Amino acid sequence: MAQLAGFNLQSLIIGCKYTRAFSVDSVSGILADYVLGETGAAGSPVPKKFYERIRFGVGMVELLDKEETHHFTVTRDAMVLIESTKQMAQSLEDTDRCFALAKHLIPGSLALIKKPKAINLGIVWQFTKTSTKERERFAHPAAEALVNKLTKFNLKPIEHPSDMNLRMSFRKQTEEGHVQQDVNDYLNINLHIRDAAINELWPIEPIEKEYDWDQETRIATISVDMQRVFDPRIPLTADLITAHWEYCNRQMEGRISQLLGEVGFGKESDKN
Repeated sequence: MAQLAGFNLQSLIIGCKYTRAFSVDSVSGILADYVLGETGAAGSPVPKKFYERIRFGVGMVELLDKEETHHFTVTRDAMVLIESTKQMAQSLEDTDRCFALAKHLIPGSLALIKKPKAINLGIVWQFTKTSTKERERFAHPAAEALVNKLTKFNLKPIEHPSDMNLRMSFRKQTEEGHVQQDVNDYLNINLHIRDAAINELWPIEPIEKEYDWDQETRIATISVDMQRVFDPRIPLTADLITAHWEYCNRQMEGRISQLLGEVGFGKESDKN
C-alpha cells in the first residue's frame, strides 16, 4: 500500500455504480438482513459486532457502527463500502480488511437486487496532513502553503487566499484487458488536493470563541479516486474487484505517487 510522507490515510472507499435497474426500497430489508447475517458467519470476513446500526431512507439503506467509521451504503446509483479513522492522529492500517469486505459484500448484495447492470468500480484513497495549524485573522496557512506548491504567482504580504485546491482528472489505458481478451480497459483517475476544516472529517463539538469563523483549524487533504469502467453486461464478480484492487495499488505505488511528488506532496521534505 502506498505511503505518502507527512500524510495519514484517513479513509478508503470501494464501490460500484450501476444503471437504475431496481428499487432500493423494495430490497432494503433483504440487504440489511444479508449484511448483518454475514457478521461473524463462518467463512465471512465481516467481524462480529461490526455493523451495529441501520439507516433507511428514500432509495437508500446504510449499515454502520456506533462510531461511524464503518459504512456500507446502497442507493439507486451506487453501492459503497467505507472504512475511516475516528481520530486525526490515526492512520487507516487494515486496508486488506476493507478490500476483503468489499470483495465479499458487494457481489453478494448485487445478487440480491435483480442483477443490476454495474457500469464501473471505483476505489478512493483520502490522505490527510498529520500536522495542522491554527488560522490567524486574515491569514490562512494551509491555503497559503497550497498556493506556493500549485501556482506560479506570488501574493503580496497583505494578500491571503481563502481557499485553494487542485483538481486533475485523466484517463489511462490499462496494461492488459480483463473484461475482453486483447482489448484494454480504461481507468479514470481523479486527483483532488485541497484544504478543509478539520471538523469536516472528524466531527467535533464547536468551541465558542470570538471570530470562530476565522480561527477554525484547517487540514490539507489529498483524495485519489480511481474508476475502472467494466462492461455492464457481465456480472461484477470478486475476481473483477481483485483485478481492479491490484491494478490500482500498483498505480498508487508508481505513477500516482510520482504525480503527487511533482506538485510538492508526499515527499520526505514535507515532514520538515
